[in-house]
Amino acid sequence: MTLREYLLLDNANRLKEENEWDRTRNVMTAIINYAGFGASEAIAVSDVIQLSKDLEDVIKPISSVDQARVLIDNM
Repeated sequence: MTLREYLLLDNANRLKEENEWDRTRNVMTAIINYAGFGASEAIAVSDVIQLSKDLEDVIKPISSVDQARVLIDNM
């Protein structure tokens, strides 16, 4: 097994587990919000369990030469 194959398998496994946890937290949220637990405000899915897809940041475009130099220096 090459490193590339291992990384692809590892990434696929991580995504599979994250999708399973996403399904679980959707079910938990539906139970909390709609099954008579008396939640006064609806609970968001991301409040139950934090996943990496919730933490994805929006990449801001580089708007100046100075920001580009800082980015290159950090590489």
